[in-house]
Amino acid sequence: SAFLTIASDQFCRGGKLRYVLLQIAPLLIGALGITVPMTAGDYDLSVGANASLVGMLCTGMLSHGVVDSVPLAILIGVLVGGLIGLVNGVLVAVVGLPSLIATLAMMSVLQGANTAYTNGLSIFQGIPDTFINITASGIAYIPTLVVVSMLASLAT
Repeated sequence: SAFLTIASDQFCRGGKLRYVLLQIAPLLIGALGITVPMTAGDYDLSVGANASLVGMLCTGMLSHGVVDSVPLAILIGVLVGGLIGLVNGVLVAVVGLPSLIATLAMMSVLQGANTAYTNGLSIFQGIPDTFINITASGIAYIPTLVVVSMLASLAT
C-alpha cells in the first residue's frame, strides 16, 4: 500500500507530500522519545500522555493569558515534559521500579492531571495565531514541525 501510494504520480502533487510530512512529524518525535529507553531495554508508556499534558499546558497558558509569549510557553512545556521524564528516570534507575510499571503509572497520573487541568474540555478559544501557525510556517517549503522532527532525529 505504501509503495503504491509513493509510486502514484499524484503523490507529490498539490501539497500531498507536505501534508504527509506534517502528519508524520509528531509521530517521529514521539517515536524518538520511545526509542531511547528501548535501546536500554526499558519501556516508556507515558510518552503520549506526557505530550498531551504538555500540549494542553502550553495551549492553556496562552489561551488564558497566563503567559503572553509563545516561546516562553513552549519553554515551560519542554521543562515540564523534561521534569516528567526525570521523575520516570528516578523511579526506574534509583527507586528500582520496572520501567513498564513506573511509566504505566505515570501515564495514568498524567492523564488524570490533563483531565483535571482542562476539566475534560477542549481548549480552542483565545489561542494566539502565532502559536496556531507554528506548523504553517517553515523554511522554504519544509514546515517548521518537520524541521523540528528532523533536528530531533539528528540529536538522538
